[in-house]
Amino acid sequence: KSIIDAHSICRKGYKTIKLKAGRKVIDDVNIVHALLDELPSNINLRIDINQGYTMSEAVQLLEVLNHPRSKIIEIIEQPFDSKDWKGFRQLTTNYPEAPLMLDESIIRDSDVVRAKDVGAKFIKLKLMKHKGLRGLIELGKQANKLGMKVIMGNGVASSIGNLIEASIFSHYDIFYGASESNGFNRLKVNTLQKNISIKNGNMIWRS
Repeated sequence: KSIIDAHSICRKGYKTIKLKAGRKVIDDVNIVHALLDELPSNINLRIDINQGYTMSEAVQLLEVLNHPRSKIIEIIEQPFDSKDWKGFRQLTTNYPEAPLMLDESIIRDSDVVRAKDVGAKFIKLKLMKHKGLRGLIELGKQANKLGMKVIMGNGVASSIGNLIEASIFSHYDIFYGASESNGFNRLKVNTLQKNISIKNGNMIWRS
């Protein structure tokens, strides 16, 4: 089913697919291998572990990087609990080439600095986690200066929050790859008078 869903997403024009993982590592590994076998080479795959792994499980998942088509894996997100900085540092030390990202661990300025210190290549920012628009923008700029790439967006926000994130994403050259501001697409009831639409994998909204 995951392969069918992924192909359906590709046909709709999306170039980045995010896999929610972190429950049972053997199932996650099997799904990732299947996606690597099947997805086109121009698709980026993001794997969000959602703080769900132990160290041994994270190591098992990282073995997928040996797959001959693993270059389409763009990001592996938040393998451990948000407070487990030591574990994350150990993982980046043992797997320095792995595209590892921190999300839930990143709240304030000091967390961005610490992310760099523990070897994160990416951090994730969302409007709801930080001190408003200015706070989010400053954290993004800080991360860039430290050599980290910044992913933007909240997949469980409303239309209003996602629209604000999309505005920042399109106006500031500090974010990397595809935005993840797509929570609005899951709502049963629209929260805006004029709804956001999607065309060829892109958010469309005009006031």
